[in-house]
Amino acid sequence: MNEHRIVTEPASLIRRIARDSLKGHWRDVFVGFFIYLILTDFVGALLDNIFPIYRTIELEGYNMQYNNAFAGTLYSVLLTGAFTYGLTLFILTYFRTKKVNRTLLFEGFSLLGKTILLNLAIVLFVFLWALLFIIPGIIAAIRYSQAFYILADHPDYPIMRCIRESKERMKGNVGNFFILELSFIGWMFLAGFIQGGLTFTEGGFISAVIGSFLGVIPMAFLNEYIITANTVYYELLTGNLAVVNGSTQYDEPGRRSDTIHMVNADYQVHEDPVDDVYVAPEERESYNYAPRDEDIGAPREDDFGSPGKEEDDF
Repeated sequence: MNEHRIVTEPASLIRRIARDSLKGHWRDVFVGFFIYLILTDFVGALLDNIFPIYRTIELEGYNMQYNNAFAGTLYSVLLTGAFTYGLTLFILTYFRTKKVNRTLLFEGFSLLGKTILLNLAIVLFVFLWALLFIIPGIIAAIRYSQAFYILADHPDYPIMRCIRESKERMKGNVGNFFILELSFIGWMFLAGFIQGGLTFTEGGFISAVIGSFLGVIPMAFLNEYIITANTVYYELLTGNLAVVNGSTQYDEPGRRSDTIHMVNADYQVHEDPVDDVYVAPEERESYNYAPRDEDIGAPREDDFGSPGKEEDDF
């Protein structure tokens, strides 16, 4: 693991970096998130309705019937980890290269056993902490939030190393990550309201399926925004992305700027990032992707997709 970093960038800046990174590609990236939610939430709910197990309980003199189906739960246990890994790889690749490759959504099946175990381990640990009280559960969920990112960057890591490294990286960062997630609460309410309006409660099975399918649309937009921001956070956390005030970059060839707000990245995004440095309009704090001088022409040891260093697990 690289040196430990504390993310000091405010949530507003992280969200803006996420929005700017999606400019011109919102629709293409949205399709990836839509496919992900269809294959996870929608299919899981559909299986519960196709294979229902109805039970009746008596409550205060009234008989209440509910669906106790487990088909969707079994599907989620087996495949959510694989699809989560694929989505993580998809958004990391997009953020770093600006290339939309939706086939990466299915890359988790090449590590199916590992992704299942990682997802189950995270769910189990969060559940055990939540038994103490809801706040320890929330803290645990945040501490393990980087595990799939770490696995995406280091697919050879054992699952406990991903969890352990996530915990180490989040030391001192739990509060600012929680604030970042909380800053989306307005969008969450809006997406939930729209989803509720699109989800039909009457009209039979077909209407319910159509409504659930349409309800995925606002949640896909919401997830696209939130997870892209979380990806920005991960890149800041690992040092792949660094926000530098008063950087000695050049906003025009031959003219040094010590006042603009820039972002340096260890990886290359533009085809010619050194000669094509973008500076946003004046009076706006901004950022740009460009490799550090020492990294130009030389890939990083832990470059995306390359094997990580071997280390024994617990």
